[in-house]
Amino acid sequence: MNEECFENIFNSLPLMPIEEGTDGPYTPEEQLVILESFMAVPMGKVIGLAWETASEIDNAGFNIWRARKNDAGEYIDIVKLTNTSIPTQGVAHNGITYYHIDDSITTPVTYFCAVEDVDFNGKSKIHLENVTSATAQ
Repeated sequence: MNEECFENIFNSLPLMPIEEGTDGPYTPEEQLVILESFMAVPMGKVIGLAWETASEIDNAGFNIWRARKNDAGEYIDIVKLTNTSIPTQGVAHNGITYYHIDDSITTPVTYFCAVEDVDFNGKSKIHLENVTSATAQ
């Protein structure tokens, strides 16, 4: 499966947009980026990652984190996959879909991934409530 095919499949999934003219069910102090979804899909010897934001307030960009789990279920080998942040493309009232290909994997290993948003002041949040996993073959 190539990236274009993955993008087409992801874009066909039903979305839940925020109503025009609202900021969503939060205050800016509570959450600046709302993640609508995050998925990891094994694509041969790479893992395709896609996430969609419902809104982005003062967001500068994103980082992707990856880990494995040991036999006790604890995260190990935690690494940041992005050397530089993936620049934001969304806006306060409407989000957008982002894609990233992880080609630095070992097969067959199950990886757990998370998105981190970073605002223009350097404050960041790793969205641990949206951790997703995939096993590369």
